[in-house]
Amino acid sequence: QQITKMIKENDETSKDIKDKVGEIISQANQVLCAKFKGKDIKKFTKHDIKEWLERKTPSIVEQLAVILRVFDLRAKLKLRYSQIISILMFWHSQNGALLQVATGEGKTFIGVAFAILKFFKHEKIHIVTSSRVLAERDAADETNLKVFEVFGIKVGHNCDEDIDKRRQIYLKCDVVYGILNNFQRDYLQTRFYNQNLLDDDHFENVMVDEVDSLLLDKGNNILYLSQDLPGIDELDKVFIFIWQFVIQ
Repeated sequence: QQITKMIKENDETSKDIKDKVGEIISQANQVLCAKFKGKDIKKFTKHDIKEWLERKTPSIVEQLAVILRVFDLRAKLKLRYSQIISILMFWHSQNGALLQVATGEGKTFIGVAFAILKFFKHEKIHIVTSSRVLAERDAADETNLKVFEVFGIKVGHNCDEDIDKRRQIYLKCDVVYGILNNFQRDYLQTRFYNQNLLDDDHFENVMVDEVDSLLLDKGNNILYLSQDLPGIDELDKVFIFIWQFVIQ
């Protein structure tokens, strides 16, 4: 009741979340005691998880309960109740959501869990970070990979300068970490230079980490694409002549 009151009385809470807060809280409580074939999901073994993954249409409650169990089994982490609420808020948001998560509250794991839920719907997700270092770190993070691996989810980043490697990342990976400039670059190269990297089919889900950094601190950043002009090398002799004339 306290959490419900906090959400409803917050002026910044969107209307669709306020309308569904009762359902969200109810589902969060069901996640904690979910069962499959009479067995508590929080007591699942690896074999139980493998059997569950063969289900065709599990509910969001079962899906999230299994994700929590995998975090516990593979990463020795127990997601908190507030994180479960946050994941469900994302899930129920119709037009995207802006979620404020304090430092140390585990927003990385919220993103991982949400990415897995989208994978269950056969959708890809791009996670935009504030720096190349973070993108490469999160894509190779051992804890994240242990959890993703259970569900057969492939993860990569778009920070490699090799265009063919980036093309394979977008093609084969279900979760792609990267910085905004790299996503912009690959989209523009696809649209204007026919590089077949990042077309409209890839834009199913985008999660932005540290959105204040992206939209405020770096809000004025502009990306320019450049390429060699045909015949530009023929001007070398002219430039040399001009330079020799200048230094005389």
